[in-house]
Amino acid sequence: MRAREVCVHAVDFDLGIGFADLPEDFLRALCDDIRAKRGLTELPAGPLPEVAAWLAGRPHSLADAPALGPWL
Repeated sequence: MRAREVCVHAVDFDLGIGFADLPEDFLRALCDDIRAKRGLTELPAGPLPEVAAWLAGRPHSLADAPALGPWL
């Protein structure tokens, strides 16, 4: 949980780190966790960093992703 907060907020603070810079295994775990907490069964197609950003309620480039509202 601490890693999630540190990594996501590093992106939020615009420190030169984006979701694409985070490790793939971290992004997969983050997506699994947020998807479960949001009660989603399907995710939009797209690159893993963009899907993670969408799930976390952050800016993303997924054209057909529905609005979810802010995560935290």
